[in-house]
Amino acid sequence: MQQLDKFSSFTQLTLSRQVVSLMNRILLFLFLCFLPWGVFAQCQVYNGQGNASTNPVWVSCSGGSYTLYIQSPNDFGGLTINWGDGTANTTVASLISPAYISHTYAANIANYTVTITESGAGGCVITGLVVMEEPVNASIQIPFGGVTQTCAPDD
Repeated sequence: MQQLDKFSSFTQLTLSRQVVSLMNRILLFLFLCFLPWGVFAQCQVYNGQGNASTNPVWVSCSGGSYTLYIQSPNDFGGLTINWGDGTANTTVASLISPAYISHTYAANIANYTVTITESGAGGCVITGLVVMEEPVNASIQIPFGGVTQTCAPDD
């Protein structure tokens, strides 16, 4: 009888270890499955309206030069930024919020694709668009206010 109790206890212990091992594997699998979503969700910069975005758009309708500020709510490791205007890429060791990186575009009517690439494990790529337009003066004058001016088209 004692021999049977020892065998039963050994069997229960072995099964318990197998269940714990299986549960650990399942938890590891779930962690690895959802890890990339957490990494990419943090791959954002502020767009022209101040909102965090994975595909930002910045619009200038001044007709003059435009300074773009790359800033993120999250910290980044090494970054390479292709400004899309033919100038040299900018490479930095890190971008720690609230720091920013700036670039000035010459006065021009054009669109530029900006590519921000984070290097290293878990790195990401953000592709944004700089839209440079010329100002449009409305032909309607507002009494006591002068001529209105806005971008065209204005979203």
